[in-house]
Amino acid sequence: MIAAVVIPAFDLRAALRLRPELETAPAALAPLPGTEAFVGSVTAAAAARGVRPGMRLGEALATCPQLVLVEQDPATVEQSWEEILRRLEELRPDVIAAFPGVLCRIARVIAGSRPTTLRPRFFVTGGEVLTPLMRQQITEAFGVPVVEHYGTHEFGTVAWQCTKMGGLHVSDDGVIVEVLKDGRPAHRGEAGEVVATRLHGFAMPFIRYRLGDLVTQGDPSCPCGAPFSTIFTVQGRMLDYFPLPDGRVLHPYSLVMVILDHGKRWIGQYQLTQERRDRVVLRVVPQVTPSNGDIASFEGAAREHLGPGIEFQVTLVPDIPPEANGKFRVSRSLVESDYDGIDWDHRRAMDLPPQPRSAPRP
Repeated sequence: MIAAVVIPAFDLRAALRLRPELETAPAALAPLPGTEAFVGSVTAAAAARGVRPGMRLGEALATCPQLVLVEQDPATVEQSWEEILRRLEELRPDVIAAFPGVLCRIARVIAGSRPTTLRPRFFVTGGEVLTPLMRQQITEAFGVPVVEHYGTHEFGTVAWQCTKMGGLHVSDDGVIVEVLKDGRPAHRGEAGEVVATRLHGFAMPFIRYRLGDLVTQGDPSCPCGAPFSTIFTVQGRMLDYFPLPDGRVLHPYSLVMVILDHGKRWIGQYQLTQERRDRVVLRVVPQVTPSNGDIASFEGAAREHLGPGIEFQVTLVPDIPPEANGKFRVSRSLVESDYDGIDWDHRRAMDLPPQPRSAPRP
């Protein structure tokens, strides 16, 4: 049996269990105490009035004066996650497919001294970035491997993890994937933007279509012997880039190594937010309470990585809710960037120079 765990607006659903009359009203999750003033998940009625998850509180109330703010109840949320775990234990699926953020949240229930009998053969993740820390937390909690799947609505499966070598096989028989850096093909190990062409979409062709994803270019063929080209990692969305004051554009994925080196012991869930060009905040749900020295050491390492003139602060929070679509966003920038001008609904690569095609494999 394969179980797919998809829970849109999970945190809001948990809160509305105490106030069911608001399910059809314009409502949104109120910011957690001590966090930035952004609303969380919103109801369909609120979305219809222009309120979006992650919107600043003042802007949300100005957009919809009738908006009702629903207080988050961490105890109810925790109870709901435990119910999901119990239901999965009853189903005993062979394979579980879910967003990595959902699996990490269930893993936190297990880490909190809640043993589990859930032992699928493996997990399949997709739909959002699977960071190295997420993979480690899921594997340690359940004791089974995690297989990454990279797909899109436009192309279906784009790549899937090679269980022997660790990279991802590109679905070369269904899609042409170009990885471009500064308008040229990325070299092996370089990160670049995905530009894809669908080979069998006869009713609706997609030709050199900018997916808006950032990946690391891999080898022309996988060392495992499978007849597919590879990408090494899927790093995230292009629109998650952080534009810095000195003109640099930083993808927050580069901060992952700082997290692994200095915060692996105490960081559970996390989210990076660029509030200004010169200020980045890391919200952390700790798995153990860090000392002041732990936080100071981490902040120092992050500031060194970001460079001079950029503030970096760690904020401990009880929970980080997912987006309204159920996905967990590892990073976000509140600063305008060059990528804001891209029409992501019609993101063909017409502004990119044509690239030479490699000869087909014999």
